[in-house]
Amino acid sequence: LKLLQAKYGNSKSSFNECSQRFLGDCDVHCQLRDFGFVSSDIPHLVQKSFHPDRFNNMSYSLTAKEVEQIFQLLDIRI
Repeated sequence: LKLLQAKYGNSKSSFNECSQRFLGDCDVHCQLRDFGFVSSDIPHLVQKSFHPDRFNNMSYSLTAKEVEQIFQLLDIRI
């Protein structure tokens, strides 16, 4: 986080703020609207993308609610 803060924010900048600036500098689109989605699509996206078997190689197990929260973060600027 400190490396991101040094380049893309300051010591009080959150990871989300810094990573958004980093992705913007890389011209990476990361908001749902960039892909034609709207807020009301989130439940369907969770249903289609959440599958516990896909997370077996992760050290942290995600729940469907957490996946929904990730989509909501991507939805902030819609």
